[in-house]
Amino acid sequence: MVVAPPHGVGHLLALVLSSGGLDAVHVTSGDEALARALRHPVDLVLVDSDPPDLVGHDVCSGLRDHGFAGGIVILSDHVDEMAVVTGLDLGADDYVSRPCSVAELLSRVRAVLRRLDRVARSGAANGPAALHVDLDGHAIRWGDVVITTSGREHELLAALLAHRGRVVTREWLMDAIWGPEWSGSPMVLNAAVNRLRVRLAAAGASDAIENVRGVGFRLGPADGSRGEDSLHTSNAASRA
Repeated sequence: MVVAPPHGVGHLLALVLSSGGLDAVHVTSGDEALARALRHPVDLVLVDSDPPDLVGHDVCSGLRDHGFAGGIVILSDHVDEMAVVTGLDLGADDYVSRPCSVAELLSRVRAVLRRLDRVARSGAANGPAALHVDLDGHAIRWGDVVITTSGREHELLAALLAHRGRVVTREWLMDAIWGPEWSGSPMVLNAAVNRLRVRLAAAGASDAIENVRGVGFRLGPADGSRGEDSLHTSNAASRA
């Protein structure tokens, strides 16, 4: 799905995706994108930089806040470091700067779809399984299944795993992961939790991230049928 203004390049972007063998539809507003993503199967959303009612970041956060687990690629004329960081933190999978070639755009879109496909096809590990989080290697495993996450999702799961069975407050998680200087929406935490739930379920993990209303979140207590959880930090290198 392409989200772009009615008089912009949305129709051309949809044609570009179609030329690459992808089924594409063009919608002209953030509200329409949210409604369609909730009603129809959508694998990926390509967001032009400035839809008429929601900027690209708002489309991204709106989709994630409503549980959209597909890919999101933001296409923009003006890409600076802060815009990219904010977009990725809000749940975008990639940020593409214009001008770019048709070949590059299709390649970036396909790369996101491949990553999502690998997560979706990951089966549950055989035998006793547990969550293993490598803090240095940014790897998360459920048994033998690798769970692909973003940097913030990785830190969030590590924090919840370190306090398994106990409630971790929203305030503590926001300060620990996004930092006390974060001035964006606190809903990024909800969006990250929703994405983690989807990724854990796709990997066959039985661990549930519970919402404790008005307080925070809790990773359910360890199940005796699983192996032992682990948080691993390599001693090979120091981090500042």
